[in-house]
Amino acid sequence: MTPNQIALVQQSWAAISPPSEAFAVLFQQRLTKTAPGVRLGLERATRNQAPLLLALFNTAVATLDLVDNLTPALRAIGHRLRREGIGPAELKLARDALLWTILRALGDISAETKNAWQRALETLSEVVVEGYRPVQPALYVIGEERPAAQSLG
Repeated sequence: MTPNQIALVQQSWAAISPPSEAFAVLFQQRLTKTAPGVRLGLERATRNQAPLLLALFNTAVATLDLVDNLTPALRAIGHRLRREGIGPAELKLARDALLWTILRALGDISAETKNAWQRALETLSEVVVEGYRPVQPALYVIGEERPAAQSLG
């Protein structure tokens, strides 16, 4: 993403931020309508689920310029989704439902802002999909120093 696209996404999100609980519910309703078989652990995007969903959206938008720092967490989400049987096709449906919800919340926006949102969601979901791949063990040569284990937390 370009710095301008990141700025457009963050500025437009600020216009609807903090998004209401209704935003999270609208997203879940759209997802259920367009992809009834997709289950992202959000089936009950009601009062108790909405704050968590909104916090996730707020964090993702606020740190778009630091997406490399989010990579481990996004990949972990992908790994969890794969374990739960949710594939990249279902993730795309969820991404489309989220874009639809964001565009409804924003109302009349420029094509440039819409494109920036599309790119932002594509960027984030591409990293999530990386988490679908099995983790490959690190190889090292006998006699050489073994690489240090990396913490996931």
